[in-house]
Amino acid sequence: CLQFNPIIGEVERNQKFASKLLERFTARPNLRVMFLPPLKTLSIRLFNILNNIRRFRPNDFDILVLPEMAFTGYVFKNKKHIEPFLEDAEAGTTVQWAKNQAMRLHAFVMVGYPQIVKGNPDKFYNSVCFVGPDGELIDT
Repeated sequence: CLQFNPIIGEVERNQKFASKLLERFTARPNLRVMFLPPLKTLSIRLFNILNNIRRFRPNDFDILVLPEMAFTGYVFKNKKHIEPFLEDAEAGTTVQWAKNQAMRLHAFVMVGYPQIVKGNPDKFYNSVCFVGPDGELIDT
């Protein structure tokens, strides 16, 4: 499990931060990672962390679980504030990231993200995608 406090709306930076965080740890069975930085240090980056988890090898673990709205942050002022970060359920950046990590690690990946509904731009969801080791989207 990887958990940290992301910077609101800084998806790419948050993904770099998560990649770097995972890179710090050596692969070992049952590894759990949790990082909850103080509010004053929320500028730490995430995207590189999750993209650079080089120490983890295929089959080191079965599932990588990230929290809801892992790369965007959770608290937004209003609907307008979150709109730039809403993602498509099948082609959004978070889903694509999860697919890439799942294939690379040969593991299931589950991660939360803010979803916009196709055909109904006024509907937003706090969603989660679940991707199989083959990179196929199982559910969202």
